[in-house]
Parts: sequence; structure tokens; C-alpha cells
Amino acid sequence: MAEKIVVHDEVLDKLEPPSMAPSALFKHFGPGLILMMTGIGTSHLVTAPTAGGRFAYALLWTIPVCYIFKYYGFEMAFRFTNATGRSIMDAYGTAPGKWPLWYTMVITLIQCAVGSAGRTIAAAAVLYYLFSVHMGLPIPLAAYGVGIAVFSAWLILYGNYSYVESVTKICAGALVFSAIFAYIYAPAPTDKLVHFFIFDMPKGSWLI
Repeated sequence: MAEKIVVHDEVLDKLEPPSMAPSALFKHFGPGLILMMTGIGTSHLVTAPTAGGRFAYALLWTIPVCYIFKYYGFEMAFRFTNATGRSIMDAYGTAPGKWPLWYTMVITLIQCAVGSAGRTIAAAAVLYYLFSVHMGLPIPLAAYGVGIAVFSAWLILYGNYSYVESVTKICAGALVFSAIFAYIYAPAPTDKLVHFFIFDMPKGSWLI
């Protein structure tokens, strides 16, 4: 049995509560924000705009459907952890044949390879358009991809996470600002919101 830890009230009284000022909160955004930004991938930055550009509002119904399934998964994971004190991987291990663990391993390996490659080529495409297409520099797309991959590996190997955190804060702020600006600049017509509840699969949309 784990040893019970007793914290005296006088010790707690001496603890100084952290500042809740916006600047102080922003200063402490770190690993959690990085995890959030790594969850923003090709599906958010490429697939969703592509779906909107090709099929307009026809696929809006996929958003609530996805969140319904996501909510169930996250809700059950938190309940299991709080009730048993064990991780979600322990829960996967209770299934017959431990098939959720095998499934998670395969999907994770695919995501690590294909997902990283997709994000790299997406970032490289931005640099290629900016410097090669717009500014006329004779640098191929593959060179940008290799440069981004090498730079990312260097950041990880040498542990320069403080720089990653700083860049992540800037990128997260830019993403939030641009999303809000885009919605204010060109809001969705209210009569199109009905597509949240209309199941529609236009021709070719299954590829998205």
C-alpha cells in the first residue's frame, strides 16, 4: 500500500499562489501548448479548407459526428483513470487479445511516418511558394523539406525546447487570430448552418 503523505496546514499557508494575470499565464504556456499544436495537422490546415473549397457547406455534418465520437473516447478515458488510478493503456490491455494495443501501435507508427512526412511537405510547400514561386529563388521543393526535417531533428536532439515553446506561442497566437479574422471577414451564412444536420456525400467527397 502506498504511504499516505500528510501536508500540514502551515506549509500550505506559506505557499504563494501563482499570478493569474494574462501575461503571467502566457509565460507558463509550454508543453501543453506544444502538444496542442502538434495535434493541429494536415486535417485542420489542408483537408478542412480543401473540403470547404470543393464542397462548400455540404460536409458540415462531419464536425458534430466527429466530436460525438471524440467526446465518448475522452470521457471514458478520464473516468477509467479517475476510478482505477491506471492509464488508458492498462484499459486497452484488458480487451481480448489486447487488440486495442496492437491497433494503437500500428496507427501510431503510421501517423509518425506518414503524419510527419505530410506536415513536413506542407511546411515545405509554404516556403517553396514564398521563396521559389513568389521571390523566384531556384530552390526545389525537396530541399525545403530536407531543411525543415534536419532543423526539426536538431531542435529535438539538442533539447532547445525553450525556442520551440516561444515559436509555438507565436504560431498558436497567429492561428487563433487568423481563424477569428477569417470568420469575421467572411462569416458563414446562417441559412447554411442547417448542413450540420443534413447527411450529404457529394461525389468525390469520400476522398476527403
